[in-house]
Amino acid sequence: MTTIPKEKTSVKVMIGVPSRNNSWWSDFGMSLAAMMYATACEAPFIEIVMNNTVGTGLAMNRIKLCRQAIDAGCDYVLFLDDDMRIPMDTLLTMLKRQKPIVAANCARKELPPRSTAKNFEGYCLWTKKSSTGLEKCKSIGTAVMLIHTDVFKALPAPWFCEDPVLEIGEDVYFCNKAREHGFDIWVDHDISKEVVHMGGFEFTHQLMETWEQ
Repeated sequence: MTTIPKEKTSVKVMIGVPSRNNSWWSDFGMSLAAMMYATACEAPFIEIVMNNTVGTGLAMNRIKLCRQAIDAGCDYVLFLDDDMRIPMDTLLTMLKRQKPIVAANCARKELPPRSTAKNFEGYCLWTKKSSTGLEKCKSIGTAVMLIHTDVFKALPAPWFCEDPVLEIGEDVYFCNKAREHGFDIWVDHDISKEVVHMGGFEFTHQLMETWEQ
């Protein structure tokens, strides 16, 4: 099990789940429960609160969750989309990275499969078998992303917004704004390799590598 520094006596994290409707994938719920149990056992000094927003607008859902986290005095927000299956050490590993913004490089639910992370040339940043640790990126999806609440305090509103002119979603909008204000965006390749984006079938990095071949 991955641990975080013991000198930190308390950390308050809000797990924020933005939902388009009132249903969750069962595997998401089970993996979320496993992560919360593992976190409580390994690091009881981490205080976890949880909120779920429901609505068709993902940008507004995320903004509401961030405001709730700040109002609750949380140090971090861990965004988890309700169609993801995550490893039980997701929160512990991401906290150990000690970065203001770190995320899993999830596979998109499309064929041919692509990653959500983009490099600084604007191309897909791939998580391969040999990938490990952290890598800086231009943008990445927010489906599994840990953000320090100081980031939101430093950024002007809105933090998330879909831009139809630039054809970007709320996740890329956030990453662009964060970088403009001096925050780096990091991919956690180790977590990425264990995250599954659930759909009609499971979209994974193994699928992307197979497709490339």
